[in-house]
Amino acid sequence: MDAYYYSFDSTGVQTIDRILSAVACAGKAYHHTESWNNDTHTYEDWQRGESPVEWIQNSAADAAIAYLEGQKCMLVAMWHEQIGDEAARAIAAETMENSFYGRQYALTQNVGDIS
Repeated sequence: MDAYYYSFDSTGVQTIDRILSAVACAGKAYHHTESWNNDTHTYEDWQRGESPVEWIQNSAADAAIAYLEGQKCMLVAMWHEQIGDEAARAIAAETMENSFYGRQYALTQNVGDIS
């Protein structure tokens, strides 16, 4: 996450690090922000968009989606714990199992078997 004149340290959160990386790559592509709307090649395979502004915006959108999905899974897990009936368990298990972030939440919160 190094540009020419500045760099960022990793946060350890991929979606946030990709925003920082997109900003660093924008700085590599063009020294002046006034050029960040110009089309140019990407620096990283995961970057989407034709310009540095698009790389940054798409990275931020990806982070927002990941955050919202994580929030949804956390709410479903809390609902599962509070309601405790079979229907709630089935819905919670399906939501969590079908979501990468749900599985990550289950692992980090020691939810255990979510099915």
